[in-house]
Amino acid sequence: MRYTMTFLQDDYEQLTAHLFHSRVEEAAFLLCGLSRTAVETRLLVRDIITVAPDEIDHSSDVHMQIQPAYLRAIKAAADRKLALSLYIHIPPDVPRHSGQDDKTETSLFRTAYNRIHSTTAVHASVVFPRRKSR
Repeated sequence: MRYTMTFLQDDYEQLTAHLFHSRVEEAAFLLCGLSRTAVETRLLVRDIITVAPDEIDHSSDVHMQIQPAYLRAIKAAADRKLALSLYIHIPPDVPRHSGQDDKTETSLFRTAYNRIHSTTAVHASVVFPRRKSR
């Protein structure tokens, strides 16, 4: 099964402007509808919920700790019966989820699956590396 995500251009520009406006990690939640075929599940971005600076307990270029603001995004996804996707930006030297990401996101997505009552839900976590400066 192949998983893809589809954005409107304006949504993509909003997301990247938010994620890359500083040198520290930033995050946003995307609410997505789903389109499925036999070979692909496509997440269709419907809404972007950016994580505001006052919702971040700590952030550096390689770490971020978000307050329970993710509950707001989970509630919005549940109310609209949409999938939840977490996007974070990371430094170009670390192009993958960290061990810490795996630990903290396990709890977040367990909560998402418990609160978003859908037998077809697909939730995702995506790292979005910043391009190296030239």
